[in-house]
Amino acid sequence: MFALRQQTALLAGASVTGPRGSTAARARSTARRPVRVSAVATEQIGKIRFDEVAAIDHKEGETHVVGSVGMSRVDYPDGTRVVRIKCEGLGDGLQLHWGCVLEGADEWSPPPQGTNSTGGINGAGDGIASRTNIGGASGATITFPPGVGEKIERIVGMVVKKNEPEDLWLHATVGDLVIPLTTPSATNVLKALSEGEASKSGSLYERFVRVNDTLGQATRAGPDGAAAVMATLRLSAIRQLPWYGGGNYQGTEMAGIQETVASRVADACKSAESGMARQLFRVALSTLPRGGGNGD
Repeated sequence: MFALRQQTALLAGASVTGPRGSTAARARSTARRPVRVSAVATEQIGKIRFDEVAAIDHKEGETHVVGSVGMSRVDYPDGTRVVRIKCEGLGDGLQLHWGCVLEGADEWSPPPQGTNSTGGINGAGDGIASRTNIGGASGATITFPPGVGEKIERIVGMVVKKNEPEDLWLHATVGDLVIPLTTPSATNVLKALSEGEASKSGSLYERFVRVNDTLGQATRAGPDGAAAVMATLRLSAIRQLPWYGGGNYQGTEMAGIQETVASRVADACKSAESGMARQLFRVALSTLPRGGGNGD
């Protein structure tokens, strides 16, 4: 009987293998079954855009605090930017006193709505600056989600240590802590340096402050950024830019900023990725005094 059914099926063009039905029929049935595919979440891989360490050596009365602050920024494909602050050797009770500086501005602004931080974001009492807790081994992160803070050029701040009767303001040896939120640009460096001169803030001290503020970005911007710094310091050294216009300063302040700028430019001579940038920073270094001392 089975042989008869098999022969009849063959004549009809079917492929029969036995009483359970044809292989082709089972294949068609299997093909119609829905296939379940489990979604696999993939973690975004960010790109490090900024990574620096600032030394802190603070003396106040009998208190002497020595340590460092690590600062980094990671950008993610979806537009999220994450800033991380981590302190070493500074003890407990630490906060970051910080603000945002918008493109084309010098004044601080509060962080825009949507900014969040693992250390919290609390007002510092003046309606502008913020305080974020940065104690602990992991430090703290400040996150700008996609579309948030797109006009922020940099975060500027300093570390504050809770203390009695008054808090300690732990200024870094490089000055204010600066974390850029924009891509390094020689154009931005040149703009910041030239606009400072155009505003008649022409004292030598203020010029060194501007160079110090832009030096990190200039180093990352390559030869063009180094050239902007070199040209500014060279023109200043040969007195083509004013030394005493637009403000006064103390001798100790000048000695301190000179030492800071000279030390950082010397570091840039070694650390800049481009050989041309290193050469330009060496030219800039030749125009600088050593600084330090008591400013006498």
